[in-house]
Parts: sequence; structure tokens; C-alpha cells
Amino acid sequence: MRNWFLSCFVFISFVANSQNGDLVFNDTILHTLVIETALPNWFETLENDFQQNFEHPDVYPEIYRTCNVTWDGIAVPNCGFREKGNASNSLTNFGKKKPFKIAFDEFDNNQTLDGLKKINLNNFTNDPSLMHDVIAFKLFRDAGLVASRTSYAKLIINGEYIGVYVII
Repeated sequence: MRNWFLSCFVFISFVANSQNGDLVFNDTILHTLVIETALPNWFETLENDFQQNFEHPDVYPEIYRTCNVTWDGIAVPNCGFREKGNASNSLTNFGKKKPFKIAFDEFDNNQTLDGLKKINLNNFTNDPSLMHDVIAFKLFRDAGLVASRTSYAKLIINGEYIGVYVII
């Protein structure tokens, strides 16, 4: 009986301490994020969507485009992705390395990746070190403050390597 209580206590403690996203926000490895979309000109489509929304948000709402996502070999079908940001997008010219948002639940309300419904892919607009946000958020968390979790991932869209991103 004593062993049963001890086992239950250990299990409950483990479950209570685990959070959604522990797999995604494992910051000890460089993750691989693959997006596959049937859009023939995915970059031009997302750019056009972003520009229309940026210029006339009342007429053109944010649009998520259909894609399939694979995170470190874990496939999540029928997700949505779009460009995001303001200065990090419209005021920079990094080619296809734009900031993105992925919504795992955009077309299936019950779908998640590691318990997460959405993730942001930051493109390091003004941070050539690729570390400012990551270090700042970690310092805040270590100080006991509420702050976003982060990890790094290399992004591949339709077989094309786009670059390294901070996942937030």
C-alpha cells in the first residue's frame, strides 16, 4: 500500500511539473521544422496576404494558408501558416526569411503539437548574434518572472532551406 501511494505521488509530481511544449522548447538541440504546402508560389502568396492586411486590415484579415508541418520527424497535417510581424517583416529585406506564425489548430480545433496550438518563428530582424531574445527571456525566467520559452529550429519550406529561427 505504501508503495502504491509513493508511486502515485511520483507520477502526480511528474505530471504537475511537465508543461505543454516541453518537446518543442527543448533548447539543448537545433530542431528541424519542415513545412510543406501545395501553394505553387507560397512566398509570393504569403507576401501578398501580409501586404494587403498591413495596408487594409479592416478589408483583408490575417489569412492562414494550409500546410503540413513536421517537427523533428513528428508530422502534424492540415495546419495553417502565415507571415507575421510589423517592423520585423515590413522594414527588413531578408528575402524569404520572414517571420512566420504556425497555427496547428487553424483547421482542426483539437489539433496541437506537444500541447501547443500556435508557435511564432522569429527571424532575428536586428539581432545578428541570434541570441538577444533567447538570453533575455531565460534571464527573466531564471529570476522568477513570467517570460516566453524559446528554442532554435532550422526551417525548410517545400524542400528549400530558409534559415535558423527562434521559436517562441
